[in-house]
Amino acid sequence: MLQKPEEVRVLTLELDVAMWSATSIIAFYDSGLAEQLREPRTVDEAAAGCRSLTRAQIERVLDVVATNGLVARDGERWSLAEGAKPYIDPGMRASLTGHLRGSLLQAAAFVDAARGSEPKTGWTHTSRDLLQAQGEASGMMGPMLKRMIAPQLDGLEARLEAPGARFLDVGTGVGMLAIAAARTFPQLSVVGLDGFDAPLAIARENVARASLENRVELRKTRVEDLSDAATYDVAWLPSFFVADCATAAKRIHDALKPGGWVILGTLSGGVNDRQRATMMLLLELWNGGRLLASDGEKILKDAGFTNVRILPGPAWAPAMVVGQRAP
Repeated sequence: MLQKPEEVRVLTLELDVAMWSATSIIAFYDSGLAEQLREPRTVDEAAAGCRSLTRAQIERVLDVVATNGLVARDGERWSLAEGAKPYIDPGMRASLTGHLRGSLLQAAAFVDAARGSEPKTGWTHTSRDLLQAQGEASGMMGPMLKRMIAPQLDGLEARLEAPGARFLDVGTGVGMLAIAAARTFPQLSVVGLDGFDAPLAIARENVARASLENRVELRKTRVEDLSDAATYDVAWLPSFFVADCATAAKRIHDALKPGGWVILGTLSGGVNDRQRATMMLLLELWNGGRLLASDGEKILKDAGFTNVRILPGPAWAPAMVVGQRAP
């Protein structure tokens, strides 16, 4: 516990630095500066291919991202860290910067709401920028499904590669996960569910821009009201945006084809008290489920799923609990 007023100011400086570090990482990737440093370059060489920042801004951004380990300097040349190179890929970049941008925009919205005259509850955002950023953050789930998740689930890889494969995307938002899944699996059709008009309107634009109208269907409905039967090979259920996960799990069980899988995103618990407290605040603002992986296991078992288990993963990522409808 802080004892002196000046300790609070020290804390605010640390938080200010963290916020601007996040902002600098966004600018580093979205300006194309990171792409310029795929090979070691001087500031002048990098500036020639980065038109949205001045030379001085480039120097300062590089200083900031260097303190966070994304670049290194050798004399007059800067180079991208090995761990930062995969995020040059457009999909990886959009997921990373979308996550950071969405967090900043949600934080600003909460600050504005805290100065209002009455509380605001639930996910009610209508800002196009915020909704698109949130959607882009989820876009990596499509490639992850192919590379990391499906290989661990009996028969799912073959199902997703087969003609007639179908994926249920709960809480589709602006449709970026649905689009990514359809692009990852050429035989796959996707149904995206969302209960709000604002993200669905943007999702329709995104799907049309991706020329996937014939493979991505968007529905305004809650998963708790889903009535499809034996339709899907796999379903993504993010507990963070679902108020009644027990009912949702039962609806999804019936909606899956025999042998199909559900992937339930739950809390990992974080790696320290600050992360856990922050995640609980976000879940309160989202009005979603506050499920740990152990809670998710019980919900899936009670809904009738078999082969229920927690997939291994890092503590900083959502914990994935999976279950299979009996073949």
